[in-house]
Amino acid sequence: MKQNKIYTIGLTGGIATGKSTVTEILKQAGIKVIDADLISKEILEPYKEGWYEVVAYFGNDFVNDDFTIKRKALADRIFSNPDDLMKINSLLHPIIIEKIRAKVNEYEKQGVKLAFIDAPLLFETGLEKDYDEVWLLVCGIDEQIRRVMVRDGLTYEQAENIIKNQMSDSEKRAKANRVIDTSDSLESTIRHVKTLLEEILDEI
Repeated sequence: MKQNKIYTIGLTGGIATGKSTVTEILKQAGIKVIDADLISKEILEPYKEGWYEVVAYFGNDFVNDDFTIKRKALADRIFSNPDDLMKINSLLHPIIIEKIRAKVNEYEKQGVKLAFIDAPLLFETGLEKDYDEVWLLVCGIDEQIRRVMVRDGLTYEQAENIIKNQMSDSEKRAKANRVIDTSDSLESTIRHVKTLLEEILDEI
């Protein structure tokens, strides 16, 4: 697999499956990570590309006095209405994908050999076709719900509703090259990620 071009790995998984933990492990190992969630937040800042799209479709009711988006209100709206969720994805995903591709090209020009793209909706947007392989993070549904409740201060029903709106793990497993179960201890996850990373670095 030795090659000159940048080797790209899509990193994905449902909400609260440990993406932040795994990306931190990768960053500490000196690996470049492109964060799709961070890009999505940046494009929703006042007067950025995504901000205009959201305001044009959902209206000023979702804008604070300082012109920032009312993120919680918007999230409540889209996660309780599948049509709105589909619409906002259609508005924002093309912008996010364009910025990810630009960052990958930038790293390649810099001579970077390996980069991960942390994208929760990797399969839903068809982005997996852009990358050399995909790593999928999974954990047990009960643990996933517990993490969402603790992290975001949600009720069981709210956490379960968000997870139900996401593509199932079984569908994702069929499309992934490697699967990492983060249900166990942090130490176990660290060992698994580092082992896979060493394998990749040896190959490229």
